[in-house]
Amino acid sequence: MAKRTLFPFGAVLAVLLVMAGCGKPEEGMNELTLKQLEEKLDNQETFLLLTFAADEKDVKDTKLIEAFDDSLKQEGLTGFYVNLKGEDEQKLIEWGREHTHPQAEIDWEPVDDGLVLINNGSKIYTGSVITKNMVRNMASESLTFMNDDDIVNGVDNILEYAQTNNINLEHE
Repeated sequence: MAKRTLFPFGAVLAVLLVMAGCGKPEEGMNELTLKQLEEKLDNQETFLLLTFAADEKDVKDTKLIEAFDDSLKQEGLTGFYVNLKGEDEQKLIEWGREHTHPQAEIDWEPVDDGLVLINNGSKIYTGSVITKNMVRNMASESLTFMNDDDIVNGVDNILEYAQTNNINLEHE
């Protein structure tokens, strides 16, 4: 009798654990593939996005992701990042133009723009610029992005822009 009762309970518990892992993204930075990013843009989502093109070792050594993660967590925000290293830059430039919001001041350049605000599937505002050379140069000088005022200011600027323009950054 005990075995019959435990099996259904265990199956229900397993399903609940799987469902819990599929919930909303965690506060801070969450990694996306380029395909996942394309799906979010096609779904007209609004979110914070960090794009860059850098060697994984340089990203790790400069603590790029950790710095943005800390800044977003301090504000209680969720963001996403994609490393575009190895992707065709010309195609990314064209793709960025296609996904630039009509109200944006300049076209989106995914390789060099860094932290941006995506509104309804299009880049509308740039917060912190992170060029491909910046990550490489900081790594070669053994510097990190931790406690970098440009990152904190970029997040703050995006928050101010979102608030001023009534853009909701909360996930449902």
